[in-house]
Amino acid sequence: MVEHESEHYCTRKHNIHGWFINIITLYRGGRSGITIPELALNAGWLDIALKIDRFIKYQQVKVKIPSTRVVLDYPYAIAIQDSK
Repeated sequence: MVEHESEHYCTRKHNIHGWFINIITLYRGGRSGITIPELALNAGWLDIALKIDRFIKYQQVKVKIPSTRVVLDYPYAIAIQDSK
């Protein structure tokens, strides 16, 4: 997969500790990687894949909280007089 001048490689490997997935990104002479282990023998990576999917698709919801310091129909001139 190529995205914005970077290439992503994914490999599935195993060692004495079990199976794992390596995801490596090459970009402009640099590289970064992440290793994702299989949590249990033959459990697969579905739970981790779902977490990554939720993380990528996460959209922060902006909650509009009304200000407690605003009073409607309160003239500015009266507010200045009251503050003195």
